[in-house]
Parts: sequence; C-alpha cells; structure tokens
Amino acid sequence: MAVRLAKPAWIPEHMPALDGLRGVAIFLVLLHHCAPRLERLGLGGVAAWGWSGVDLFFVLSGFLITGIILDGRGERRFFRNFYARRGLRILPLYALVVPLNYWLCGRANTWTGGGVWWLYFLLFAQNLVPGLSGTLYPAWSLAIEEQFYLCWAPLARWLPTAGLGTVLAVVLAVEPWVRAHAPGLTAVHTLYHLDGLAAGAALALGLRRFGRSFEVWRGAGIAGTAVGLAGVVWAAHGHGAWIDSFLAVGFASVLLLAAMDASRVVCRPLTWSGLRWLGRISYSLYLTHMMVFALLGGVDAHLDRVGAGAAGDAGIVLLRWTVSIAVAAGLWYGFERPILRLKRLFTAPAMPLAGSALPSRIRTAQL
Repeated sequence: MAVRLAKPAWIPEHMPALDGLRGVAIFLVLLHHCAPRLERLGLGGVAAWGWSGVDLFFVLSGFLITGIILDGRGERRFFRNFYARRGLRILPLYALVVPLNYWLCGRANTWTGGGVWWLYFLLFAQNLVPGLSGTLYPAWSLAIEEQFYLCWAPLARWLPTAGLGTVLAVVLAVEPWVRAHAPGLTAVHTLYHLDGLAAGAALALGLRRFGRSFEVWRGAGIAGTAVGLAGVVWAAHGHGAWIDSFLAVGFASVLLLAAMDASRVVCRPLTWSGLRWLGRISYSLYLTHMMVFALLGGVDAHLDRVGAGAAGDAGIVLLRWTVSIAVAAGLWYGFERPILRLKRLFTAPAMPLAGSALPSRIRTAQL
C-alpha cells in the first residue's frame, strides 16, 4: 500500500525566514568574492568560508523543490506546470545575462576551454568540463540546479517513499568518497556537490513521511545544527572531503528550525525585511555581481595606485556591493518580477492536506 505523504500542520503555509536564509546565502557569496579586499579589514578568515553560501542555496532548493514535487504527486499536468514554472524562474534572466556578460567582459571572462562555449551554456553543462572562468564562474551552480530539476522530478514523483529515501541515503553516504577518490573531475562537477540538494530533499521527505511532534522535530533541528557545526570543525582539520557533508547537515537543520517557527529568537533575525528583500533579489545578484565587480575594476586599480590601504579596500567593497545590489534590484523589478507573474498560468488548484487545514504545498512564490 502506498504511504501517504502529508506536511505537518505546524509547518506554516508561507515561511518568510527562508527568504532570510537565501539572503544569508547571497551575502556569504558576496563576502567570498571580495575576500582579498577584506583581509586588511580583519575579515579575510570569515570571507574565506563564503563559498558555503552556495551549499546553503542547494539545501534550500532541495527542500523546496522536493516539497513541491511530493505535494503535487496527484496533480494533472504536473510536469508541464513544474518545468514551465522552473523555466520562468531561471531561463529569462540567464538568457539575458550570459550573452551580455560575453559582450561586456569578453571570451576570457566567460570560457577558457575548448569547444563551442555557448553550447555548454545552452545545455547547462558548463560545470562538467574545464573552461568556465571569470565573471560567469558562478553559473556552475545554475547548471547543477537545472540538472537537479531534470533528473529529480521524475524520481520524486514516481518512486515509492522507501526508494526515495534509499536514493538520498546513498547519495549522502558516497559524496565524501567521491570527493576523496575522484580527483579527475572539475572542482564544480555535479558529483562533488550533491550533499546539499540531498539533505534538503531528505528533510522535505522526512517531514511528510514521519508524523512526529513539533517538539521531536525541534530537538532534531537543534541536534543536527550542533552535529553539523562540530563536523565542519573536525573536517576542516585534515578531512576536507567531509566539509560539504557536514555543512549540508547543519544547514538543513537550521532550515528546519527556521521553517518551524520563525518567531522564536533563534530565527527572528531571518525575518528582517532587509535580509528577506536581499533573498528575493538573490538570483539576479548571484548571476551579475562578478560582472559588476569586473566593470568597476578601474576604481580598484586607481585606489591601488594611490596606496589607499585598508580604507581603499573598504571603499571598493562598499562600491561593489552597492552597485551590484542596485543592478540586481533593477533586474528584479524591471525584468524578473513581471515574467514571474506568468507562473499563475501553470498552477494547479491547491488541495487540503490530510489531517490539516493548510494548503498542500509550500507557496512556490518563495521559489
């Protein structure tokens, strides 16, 4: 007999703290890409870990996307709606920024490998072969996201619950081994970065499969956060292949706590309006910020020539972030948001959850 999957009643319909988590993720990425300029400001060590923001994005994506798929298992035209909505979210901005980046920054800041560069970007395969570089380097994670949508949706819709759990458990178990024993892959290859997606997906599945109480899940979230933090500290001292795995556990646990009750002290900062707004424009910001940094390179060079020191570094970082956020906001309000309104054409009527008055899915506006 098929197992009934239902989201617990204590998970709210809309989770504003998740927009805040997305804001944290993009802030970490911005820190990381300004790391050399932050060293003299005493923030080099923090910025060096900013790459983990991409892992947080993956956990969020795995959780939200898997929730949508599981809650929509009984919908008619599910795949049409799912892929149309994903396409509206990702493709228009991608199709605008990639050619614009190539035109403004040149081939050297787009693709340094062989082959037909635009074909790799068209197929979202730019992370699978060497060549991705410069101002479009962040696009490696978008390729993984698209590959995830393509492969995971049929599996999560049609596999039985036990099969899904087995797939996710195997992925989480083998990822450290892959990173340790398959060094021939590119550093941004999909097989190196499945932990976050799998951890987020496992959380979405677990919440719907195991009807535990609020207190049990809150305890799991606290324990998982502690395990993730301790594991990262351990892995950072000679066990690097495990860092992403423990980050995935920690981030998934924080996400769980944020989704459960954003009014509590631990999650209240995630609902700050400025942080949530940063999360909303995070896709535009992620895809364009390196291009903006490069176009502001003349300012960097001038301040270096005059020996501006730490004050100059602070000014450069502030300028980079201000212009990048302004560009991303313009793209969000003038380009992304109008296109996203078309999602309403690809939405199935929401059905009530078994045993709950809440709608059957997390609001996909968060995606």
